[in-house]
Amino acid sequence: MSSSSSQDLSEVDIRSETYKTSEATTIIHPAKKDILEFDLEKESCRYLSFQETLQQNPNSYLGNPLFILLNLTNPEEIKQIRIHYSLHPLIDVECQKSKFNNTDTLINFGNFIFLTINDASISDELDVLSTLKLIIFDDLVFAFSQSQLYCIEKVFHNEMNFSNYPEETDVPEDDAVIRYYWRTQQSIAAKKFELKLRGSSKIEDILYKLIDAIVSRFEIFVKSMDEETKVCFDYSNVVDYKDRSEFIHRVSMAKTNLAQLNDLIEPKERLFILLKKEKKFSKCFRLYIKSMQARISRMLARNDVCLQILNKAENVHISFTETALTLYTNKLNKTMTVFAAAAFAYMPLSTIPAFWGMNCEVPWKYVDSTWPFYTLVGSCIASFILIMIFFKLKSLI
Repeated sequence: MSSSSSQDLSEVDIRSETYKTSEATTIIHPAKKDILEFDLEKESCRYLSFQETLQQNPNSYLGNPLFILLNLTNPEEIKQIRIHYSLHPLIDVECQKSKFNNTDTLINFGNFIFLTINDASISDELDVLSTLKLIIFDDLVFAFSQSQLYCIEKVFHNEMNFSNYPEETDVPEDDAVIRYYWRTQQSIAAKKFELKLRGSSKIEDILYKLIDAIVSRFEIFVKSMDEETKVCFDYSNVVDYKDRSEFIHRVSMAKTNLAQLNDLIEPKERLFILLKKEKKFSKCFRLYIKSMQARISRMLARNDVCLQILNKAENVHISFTETALTLYTNKLNKTMTVFAAAAFAYMPLSTIPAFWGMNCEVPWKYVDSTWPFYTLVGSCIASFILIMIFFKLKSLI
């Protein structure tokens, strides 16, 4: 059960005392029902308190596949679970919430595998992680989660038809463990493990369903980003330069969402490579993981295409805006040139007559004739014509 890519820390037997310590197992929350046990053989589920979990025989699961969901946030509770089931001490650190250990990883501990896989939050916020940490034995899975998970809801509630809040049966109230059953009374044979993998165990069925739910959800996100990319590209060809800031903000948000989506998807490609190499899993399960890896690769390739289209849309918009601004500026400059040329051309018409309006002796002051007037007017008109010819030759008007 070893792999060159995974970390074989030690050969551990859950029935051995290898990792048992003399530390006391104090009950932290004896009445708190924050653990949900799914019995895959009896097709039933039940809520357990922390105390009830510690009272169970660690070896009672053998031959009876169980999936135990633990919503524990207290490090001391995680530690006591680890001690009770004789798990490796590293589990204490790996199961705690931290930015640095909430990455997609696979560690082979010998007789069990520790798997960390990230999903987006159930509210579809890509910047908020929901992490599922799995301790996988042959017939037992411990699932640690500190938030509500989409994949758990989809697999156990929607597909396998477990109730979100199971209803109590007629088991006596003083029974230490209250048993819950399927929400509906349809035929168990008909509802039993849809998408059943041939040649795989029930634990592998659940793992496949959980991973498939996460990957399928990412495909929805990628499709949504693909549609947003197309809108941005179409918008880049018709947007007015006045809407430049709005367009840049929209493209920036699309790029940010793509980056966040890639941060969630890309590590799974490496994770699935490790899962494919794990000999603990059946050949059929590894083939399904190979299919998952191909889907992840296609999503990453599509995201790269979307990023290229967004960059191209941004360049098209910049080019379109610069062209529009250039045309507008040229038009404004041309208008200002016409006004400047007109002002310059009319300047002689006011300057030359102004000389003869000065309060001093000027030529032709005492001439009793109209030819001085026509001379001044002719000079003004000639100056105006010469100036306009000059502007025309210089292509200023």
